[in-house]
Amino acid sequence: MSEPEAKVCQYSVVVPAYCEEQSLAELAARIAAVFEGLDHQGDFEILFVDDGSTDGTRQVLRTLAAERPYVRYCGFRRNQGKALALMAGFLATRGALVFTMDADLQDRPEDMPRLMAAMVEGIDVVSGWRERRNDGLLRGLYSKLFNATVSGLTGLKLHDFNCGFKLYRREVLERIQVYGQLHRFVPYLAHVQGFTVVEAAVGNAERKYGDSRFPAMRLGGIFDLLSLLFLSRYSFSPLHFFAKIGLLLGIPCAGIFTYLLGEHVLSWFGSVQPLVARPLLLVSLVGMLLAANIFLSGFVCDFMLHHRVRDTLSDTIKTLIDESR
Repeated sequence: MSEPEAKVCQYSVVVPAYCEEQSLAELAARIAAVFEGLDHQGDFEILFVDDGSTDGTRQVLRTLAAERPYVRYCGFRRNQGKALALMAGFLATRGALVFTMDADLQDRPEDMPRLMAAMVEGIDVVSGWRERRNDGLLRGLYSKLFNATVSGLTGLKLHDFNCGFKLYRREVLERIQVYGQLHRFVPYLAHVQGFTVVEAAVGNAERKYGDSRFPAMRLGGIFDLLSLLFLSRYSFSPLHFFAKIGLLLGIPCAGIFTYLLGEHVLSWFGSVQPLVARPLLLVSLVGMLLAANIFLSGFVCDFMLHHRVRDTLSDTIKTLIDESR
């Protein structure tokens, strides 16, 4: 990191960067021009997070930090992904309000006032919405399908979950953990914590240098969504989740087994086929054993959760309380 301690300021701008050496100087200058035009000169910082770049990104950041007092940087030795880069930025910033944006110049710093205007009293997160995207047909169709799916399953109605251009209050970032590929779902993470999320329209410029770092279709996002839905709905009651699956599987299999057992009794009188000759017997037994294992998994999770909550309940409650009088 370029400075031993971060200066407390009103605004922080966190910019994850991976092999974006050509765009960094222009991006820093445009961000600074926006704040200077809003009379926030000296009351902001730009924190670049070098995500293990293999080009000259780190050297460019050293130069920018030496020349411009509002620029700071930190970084990883190798690529860790956007989620951890954002988390590193969240931990290192000191701004009361924190922007996030991409380093490729597709997010326009000139649109930052739009997010500021939407950050009124009672709003905690403002998520950018790229109304007109400069993407190909396949990427655009996938994005619409993805956003519609996430909105439908989570109940958080946003047009553009994938947009990295956002504005947060600091208390939001102090309560969420971002890892894996969860950077797309930070608004949802805030939403389930009880924070208020809105969106504001922003522009989307064409990529000026190089190619996109992300494929058009990212199926991993669906897996991340399923994980988040499970954690948000069943993190304090895992048995409820496993019990539903166990019952869904176990009850039909138990019914089949009972039916076959009844036929086996009738086979003693020679009226039906013996039980051992029925393939459904093996299917029903395996199904019931699998259902029992699922139930046991839920009990184990509840047992572990009980001891964890018992040991950390007071700390957990303190993080959930919004204010105390």
